[in-house]
Order: sequence, then structure tokens, then C-alpha cells
Amino acid sequence: EDVSDIVAQFPCARLVSLTQNVGAIRALNAGIRATAGVYVGALADDDALYPDHVARHVSALERSGLGVSSSNILVRHLRKLPNDTLALSAFNAETFSYTVDPTEVLCSSPIAGQAMLIRRAFLEEIGEHALYDEDTALADQELQLRLMNHTNFAHVDRFTGEWTIREDPQWHFAHRVQKDVPEDLRRIFAKHPVVARPFVDALRGQVIANVAARPPNAVFAPTIAFNPA
Repeated sequence: EDVSDIVAQFPCARLVSLTQNVGAIRALNAGIRATAGVYVGALADDDALYPDHVARHVSALERSGLGVSSSNILVRHLRKLPNDTLALSAFNAETFSYTVDPTEVLCSSPIAGQAMLIRRAFLEEIGEHALYDEDTALADQELQLRLMNHTNFAHVDRFTGEWTIREDPQWHFAHRVQKDVPEDLRRIFAKHPVVARPFVDALRGQVIANVAARPPNAVFAPTIAFNPA
């Protein structure tokens, strides 16, 4: 789908057009390789960043000198109405809204994909392997695990964006959570083993069991809900 008209609205934006649809993660890696900015971040086309997102992250990185920053992200629920339109139905202000614990990142990190800003010099320092893993649906979590092995994360304790959930059984995320995530987690943990840390091993096993036990079409439960009608 041609998006050149959208890109044209942003003078600082540059469209990187691939010859074929390679999927979200490979497209994201292509975009990262094409950038030359001081900082690198990601944003899906159905999510949003608030106007102060970049400024707050840059401030946290410059003050701390760390390689990565993360912030709180509000989960926004959209419900499909009988007329096939989507309407706001709920918010979740808990899932992606607290300081990152280094041990937790080794198991299941509470960081939304667009909540990170990475210093480009840090990416270059740890090499090409720092880009997103193209063989897992949990590429953002796998990257966070790898990054935590090299640096602590500066935390921006503010909501700086919104992550979208569609309350629709046909939405791909609902099926992916139930079907693919447990096996993806096993692959990620096998790729990044921990040595002589039985507590982390136990937490990883519990995370896999919790995800596998989720009911079909499970999503992050809202903390406030209302009737979109």
C-alpha cells in the first residue's frame, strides 16, 4: 500500500520502500539500517506517541549516560461496533507502567515496543546483533533481553504514548498470544541461557506456564472500561 502521501506530511521523514513485503520485523530492521540519527526508536502504525515522548527520553539518556531509556505506555482498547467502525472502549494503565527490574527483563519485561529509545552509538558499540531478531514474534522482548545484558535502562516515569488492542477475536494479536508466544519464549530463553541463577530459571518457567494457560483471545485486562456506544 502506497504511503508516500503520509510520509510527505513530515519534512524530516524519509520513505524506505522495499521491493516486497518482508514482514514488520524485517522492515523495521531495514529502517534502522537506513537511519543516521543520534537515537533510534520504533512505532507501529496503529500505536501513538505523545508530543513530549522524544524530549523526555532524550533528557533521560543525556542525564544518565545510559544506552537505553523506557517509558510508561497506556494500553488503549478499541471495540468493533455493529457498523464495523472501531470505538474506544477501555484503558489499561498497569501493564506497561513501572520501572524496569533487570532480573524481570531476563524473564518477561513490562516494556511496550514503542516505549524504548536507544542511543545509536550504543547499538553500533554492541554490533549488528543488536537489531531485532527476525525469527520470533516477540522481537521487541528478545531485543530488550539482549540490551539488558549490556546496559541498565533509564526509566521515564510518565505515559508517553498509547499501545492499541482491538477487542476482536479475528485480530491477529489475540491468536498470536495464545498460539505462538509460549514456544517463542522457549526459543528466546534457550538462546539466552542464564548460568547458576535458579531463581531466574524458575521465573522463566512460570512465565511460560502463565502465558500457555491464558484463555483463547486473551488480552491485557482493562483498568477502566466504558460503553463505547
